[in-house]
Amino acid sequence: MKTWKVIIALTIVLGTSGNLIPQECKDFNNSRYCTIPDIQDYKQYGKSRSAYVVIHKTFKYEVVLNDKNDYKIGVCVPNGYDPVQYRIIEKETEKVIYDNSTDNYGNCVGFSVEDKPLTIIIEITVLASKFKPKDNNDMRTCVGVQILFQKIAKTGF
Repeated sequence: MKTWKVIIALTIVLGTSGNLIPQECKDFNNSRYCTIPDIQDYKQYGKSRSAYVVIHKTFKYEVVLNDKNDYKIGVCVPNGYDPVQYRIIEKETEKVIYDNSTDNYGNCVGFSVEDKPLTIIIEITVLASKFKPKDNNDMRTCVGVQILFQKIAKTGF
């Protein structure tokens, strides 16, 4: 009986130390690591996601944003894996809408989609500039993409 307690205790300690395993990554975009400021009137957009990724490798996530909405998009990683670089690219024209490397690697941005739906590609690269991996397993981490929206307020009289 005592042996089982030791095995369970070791499993808990070893399972929670180090990097996140893929199952723990499922709702990472809703974790404390993925907070976006000033979101009182914003709602969670159904395309918010989390993914298990390899650091220093670029991943792409394609999303269709509905028109007549303000959006806030945040990209997050666990502590120690900062910074994360992300670019938001308009798919149709391949124009870069936002690149956080020109904004001190900020983790969120807000913008409006007014006239028609907009398909974007979010390119994400976990740079982890101060991270020193111990092995190949340390080269993987979670990334959360938090997408929030609200209807554009009517203007004029």
